[in-house]
Amino acid sequence: MSSRPVPEGANELTSGYLERRLTPEGVELLRSQVIGLLEGSRTPLETVPSEDDPRYHFGLEVRDGDRLVRPRDPEGATAVDGRLGERWATTPEQLAALEKIDALLTDTASVLPPSAWAVRDVRAYVPSHYAVCIDTAPPKDASQLLSLLPTRAADLLRDKSRTSSEADLLTNVDQVPGHMVVIGRSVTYCSKLTTEEAREVNDALSGLDHDPNFHGVVLAYRVAEAVNNLNPTSIWFEPYFPHGQVTCSSCG
Repeated sequence: MSSRPVPEGANELTSGYLERRLTPEGVELLRSQVIGLLEGSRTPLETVPSEDDPRYHFGLEVRDGDRLVRPRDPEGATAVDGRLGERWATTPEQLAALEKIDALLTDTASVLPPSAWAVRDVRAYVPSHYAVCIDTAPPKDASQLLSLLPTRAADLLRDKSRTSSEADLLTNVDQVPGHMVVIGRSVTYCSKLTTEEAREVNDALSGLDHDPNFHGVVLAYRVAEAVNNLNPTSIWFEPYFPHGQVTCSSCG
């Protein structure tokens, strides 16, 4: 599954999410090849902590027995920029293995046999559920944020269960590389809706301006402008994937 720039895509920036579907046997074949390359090159691995938020990790993760693992660099820091190779590899063998994995995941159809595929043709991914998320800084109660929405949208979201997470807002005030300063806190509330329910919420929000901070990668609306140079209040839609998780489409 991917979201990448293509001329025929959903807009000028992205194709939207595309998918091919492997059979269970195809998944195991791909998984075993990736693990084999990592172990054969003695690439150091670490267990992915259960508390890690999958929305903000864009590197390689693979199931190994009963644990989820990822490569780590010699300092123990995990690469999160989605690029395989440069930061993780310490030997030519490790670099070669990671480059082979990159090629394997990029052009899987030419590597796996036809029997590995449930659906080999590339097609648009149509989710059954969406996460509808609203974010603001400084933090506010969910009821306060819902009161800022058009009435119909607020009514549709009010009785839905939701998760919440707070985070530091960082900025590089003196432009020194790596010198980040906390300037405040933000809160994000997300509710899981069926695709039909998400369409109803979107229809109710259609009078709002689209939020340019999301760069057209996901559907997002600006609810209120920033306060004290912090983040504006925004609401956006993220698709749920077949394994029951969402990502952060606009993060990278």
